[in-house]
Amino acid sequence: MGSGDWFKTIISLKKSKTNKSRKVKGQLGTESNQAKGNNRPQKGSDKLEYGAPSGNSGVLQMSKIIAATRIQTAIRGFMARKTLRSLKGMQKLQIHTQRDNIVKQATTTLSYIHSWSNIQSQIRARRLNMVAEGRIKLKKQESQLKLEAKLQELEMEWSGGSETMEETIARLQQREEAAVKRERAMAYAFSHQWRANSSQNQGQFVYESGKADWGWSWMERWIAVRPWETRLPTQTVSPQRFRAG
Repeated sequence: MGSGDWFKTIISLKKSKTNKSRKVKGQLGTESNQAKGNNRPQKGSDKLEYGAPSGNSGVLQMSKIIAATRIQTAIRGFMARKTLRSLKGMQKLQIHTQRDNIVKQATTTLSYIHSWSNIQSQIRARRLNMVAEGRIKLKKQESQLKLEAKLQELEMEWSGGSETMEETIARLQQREEAAVKRERAMAYAFSHQWRANSSQNQGQFVYESGKADWGWSWMERWIAVRPWETRLPTQTVSPQRFRAG
């Protein structure tokens, strides 16, 4: 037996093995197909028993998806409205707090302005009082100086004349009263000057006892005469008398 015979036997054995494997695969495929055919009518019978046809499964699935999406949209809308309400509430709260702060600032500024104006008015009143007090002091000083001058004059007159101290004091008081009356009469004349001017323009120079102009002219003449002052003869005093005194 040669080498060529060995090769032929090996190839024939391989071919027989491949044919056997193909036959086994074909048998297995036919058995599986039969099993699938037997199972199909059973599934259909089960679906028919439950009352749900095989075509409505897609519709049920789509309805479930639509319901889920609607529920999700409703929940999202509710959450969005809730957040919007909370944001609006926060905004209103901020506005109220800012308004309260503005009102507080305005009230504090107004109170400060009011207090400052009161302080300024008090300072102004104090200044006016100080000015008035200064004027009063000045007038007192002037009156004091005048009084001292009058007293000095009185001493000179009393030492040089034959009058007593009481007589000279009474005469000075009469002079002061006469000066006050003269000032009042001049003020009265100044206030009623227009009446005198109108009467002069019309040419009516009537002086009756019931009219004020006649009384004023009579008073002026009486004050000018000064009958209350005693006219004493002036006595010349020699320097020898001063030396003797």
